[in-house]
Amino acid sequence: RGAGPRGRGCAAGMGRLEYDDTGFAFFGIGLGTCFLLPLSLHVAWRLLAAARGDNLTARTRLEREKIVKVEKEKGFRALLTRNFLIETAVVVCGWLFVLYLYSIAETGEIIQFDPWEVLGVEQGSVDDRIIQKKIKSAYRKLSLLHHPDRNVGKDVAEQAQAGMLFERIQKAHEILTNPDAYQLFQTTGSPDGSRDMEVSIGLPKFLLEKKNHNLVLVVYLLILVVLVPISVGSWYSQSKLFGDRLIMNDSYNIYTYLLEKGIKLEHLPEVLALSAEFRSLPPRSAADKELLEKLSQQMKTEGKMARESFRKIVQADMFKRWPGCGRANVLIHVYLNRLTDELTPALKEDLEFILNKSKLLIEAMNEAVSYSRLLDSVHNIVKFEQCMVQAIWGTESPLKQLPHITNEQIAKAGGVQAPSIQRVISVEEEREKLCEGFDSLQKADVTAATKLLPQMEVKVTMGVIAEEKRDGTLTFEEQACEGDIMTAFVEIYREHNVGPVHAPYLPFQKNEEWF
Repeated sequence: RGAGPRGRGCAAGMGRLEYDDTGFAFFGIGLGTCFLLPLSLHVAWRLLAAARGDNLTARTRLEREKIVKVEKEKGFRALLTRNFLIETAVVVCGWLFVLYLYSIAETGEIIQFDPWEVLGVEQGSVDDRIIQKKIKSAYRKLSLLHHPDRNVGKDVAEQAQAGMLFERIQKAHEILTNPDAYQLFQTTGSPDGSRDMEVSIGLPKFLLEKKNHNLVLVVYLLILVVLVPISVGSWYSQSKLFGDRLIMNDSYNIYTYLLEKGIKLEHLPEVLALSAEFRSLPPRSAADKELLEKLSQQMKTEGKMARESFRKIVQADMFKRWPGCGRANVLIHVYLNRLTDELTPALKEDLEFILNKSKLLIEAMNEAVSYSRLLDSVHNIVKFEQCMVQAIWGTESPLKQLPHITNEQIAKAGGVQAPSIQRVISVEEEREKLCEGFDSLQKADVTAATKLLPQMEVKVTMGVIAEEKRDGTLTFEEQACEGDIMTAFVEIYREHNVGPVHAPYLPFQKNEEWF
């Protein structure tokens, strides 16, 4: 039944087969289930994750505002994307089609070859002479009735049907008149034995109809000659644009070209903006372009954006070549200077896309300079990543990573003479001085944020290694002699582990990282 043809048990001994759609139904159910099951699990997992949420806990009021926004964007609203809706539609339609095939399979009957039924003789013992006479009499009548020569002149379908019935009659007669063939049929279901059984893919009935042969051939050629090469070519042309972690190869090329020795921190936002991922930002209105130009001039005037782009960028005229990257450059500076409230919703959408991509792209920038062993550039990129996490322009005070701390508040605390971030963390009097004029809730936010910052202790031991134990600890010689190899063993201790970084301006939760 699963193979499609009727009378499958004696298929090898019969020239023509009678097909139905039952075999195709079972084949379709099996193939569809194999495809739909993993896709359904993927869709169900995303729905479950959206319903469950991340169970984020706010530690300051600024972080609470961010968490509310993140949960909204990561809930069911985040699933309203084209890809997820297409996946869901495929899953629903696919299971409906499988149910339809199941209904076909349920209504179908398992058709077996019954020689008694074919000849119209009541089942009995093949050794009985009377029954043998009935078998021979029925065989003669049916053979004459359905002989191919009696159906000459009829249409093709009727001739094919008659030919199939004639072969079935012959097969039935052979089984019931030959004791060995009957015994074999009783054992295996086939007079030719189980060795001649065949298995094939079940096909729908309409594929076997002669009137559909041209259409089937055209569709087959379209799929094989047109759709498959186009699909493979499209996939290859897209996949070759990307390298590790789905970062575009052109981004790696840009980083390798621009990140030279001694590149300044103020130019790193431009390098990030020139990532190939930002070349295709959607076009925006003239009003948005005018707003970005105004903000760009404002930041340059205040010294919060480089007045002149990096010389290699100017020489290659990169921002004019890729206007999307020019927009990304301004938006990154707007974010670093915390001017995002002045952006339109469309520009905020662009900025969020840039920030979500920035984490992996900055890591790629670091990889590019690490291979070249450019220590100064590595240091600047690490500092730039910290600036991106906390939304602080590179020349500004690290104190601004604390909630509610502005340039005005730092000026009150002494400006350049203001306490360092380490003293604010460890000395309560310095923290009170910085929070002068704050209400109790603002002071509580600052205190909570200081507890989230890493408090490190570094211990350095230098000498000649005498023994290295299995747990990694080292024992040093008491004295060093001329020509000995000196080893510096650095131990870093952290007092507490606090979970995600306190970064209320990033549109996503970020865990701490070490470089």
